[in-house]
Order: sequence, then C-alpha cells, then structure tokens
Amino acid sequence: IAPGEEVQLCYCGWDFLTMWERAGFFDRTNVHDAIVQIHVAPGAIAEGHAGGVYALPREHALWGEGEGAVLIKELLESAPRELGLEDARRHAEIRLAELIRAHLSGYAAPPAPPAPGVED
Repeated sequence: IAPGEEVQLCYCGWDFLTMWERAGFFDRTNVHDAIVQIHVAPGAIAEGHAGGVYALPREHALWGEGEGAVLIKELLESAPRELGLEDARRHAEIRLAELIRAHLSGYAAPPAPPAPGVED
C-alpha cells in the first residue's frame, strides 16, 4: 500500500458486538490495536502552521506522552495566551474535536444498513 492510500472494509449492517464476534476475539490473547491518524490542513492549528498527518491520542492518554500526544500539545500551545491552564486545555480539546470532524467530513457517507431480516 503506497503512503497516503487507505484500506477500507465495509461491514455494512454489523453492530459493534457483531464485528467483534465475527472479526475479533473477546479473550486476552488478541489485542486489537491501531493508530488512528487524521490529516490536519495547513493553518488549521495556527496561522502559518504547516499541517500534516497526526496520530490521535487514545482516550485514556489524551494528555499523555508519545506520538498520540503531539497534536493535542500543539493545540494547547496555540490556545489564546490569556486563558488559564484549564481553559486552555478545554480549548485544545474542542479544537481536537473540530479537526476530527473536519477530517471525517471528507469521507463519503456510509451506505444504509440492510433492511431488517436481510443477511449480509
């Protein structure tokens, strides 16, 4: 797969539980782990910022270390200087949500699920 290309699998009509039952495991021997990345447009973080591809932090490590923390820390640094630390963190979290929404808006809407009683 060339850089920038994506692999997409359509599990149309599968809910989360069905996905894990058919494609994953519920035991501790199999760890489902993926790095989720988004594209951030130039200037989206701050004026003059180059943008790029960023790994998203895991929920439990939003303010942690590692590659998933780079984007949230850059957003914190770009927060208005007059904000206190807690307000600046909240501002960074809101901007992160906005960037994720902007990234996801670039994808086509998923197909409608099959009618009830229709197997995939």
